[in-house]
Amino acid sequence: MFPHLDPHKRRSVLEVASTFDFLGLFLLMGGVVLIFIGFQSAQTAAKRWQAPETISILVVGGVLLIAGSINEVYTSRDLIVPPRLFTGTLISFVGLPFFALLLREYSLKRTVEREAKQGKEPDAAATPARPSINKDKTQE
Repeated sequence: MFPHLDPHKRRSVLEVASTFDFLGLFLLMGGVVLIFIGFQSAQTAAKRWQAPETISILVVGGVLLIAGSINEVYTSRDLIVPPRLFTGTLISFVGLPFFALLLREYSLKRTVEREAKQGKEPDAAATPARPSINKDKTQE
């Protein structure tokens, strides 16, 4: 039923445990989790992005991701992230546009918040980036 495109020898649990990159797993997953916690902290903290706990969580998460990436390059154990993931077109065709979209949405949100603090109507700040938001108000 399943194609056997890449046949491999079955290994015991001890063999897998002896070659598995637990340090890389800890560094990469810990970094991702801390980045997510940092973003959540930025949304709930009183000072938002200026809160020291938000900045420190994001910095530690970033450092863990960088350390995990360096570990992936130099480890002799089985890799967590396969190198072919970064050599293919997946990152360039899916990852980078997704990152650009997130950056656009974040900057739009920051613009709306800044305009709201200045006393302007928040929807008016979104008009250049999203003209359909104020369709009803601009027709009046």
